[in-house]
Amino acid sequence: MNLRKSVFRPVEFLIFCSLFIPPPSLRAALKNPDTLVYAHLGEITTLDPVYPYDAATQGMLLNVYDTLLRFSRSSLTDLEPALSEKVPSPRNGLISKDGLT
Repeated sequence: MNLRKSVFRPVEFLIFCSLFIPPPSLRAALKNPDTLVYAHLGEITTLDPVYPYDAATQGMLLNVYDTLLRFSRSSLTDLEPALSEKVPSPRNGLISKDGLT
């Protein structure tokens, strides 16, 4: 193993990390240090969950709204309740026998 590479890797890592930590003087100058500022590309076009066509709006809606049901783990056929209490099925009476309601 090359000694030079093993010694400089931690140093390089610390230098890299220090680029993302503001110095104390800058932290003291922040107007609202407890405020999270979120920047994104694009403009949020609607808050209606039926009409999101762009990534910025879809990303915001996924973080604001929750759904009644969600997929169970990696399955695309098994559902589990999210906001609802039960998954509708004919067996539990939440779907009618004719499947229309």
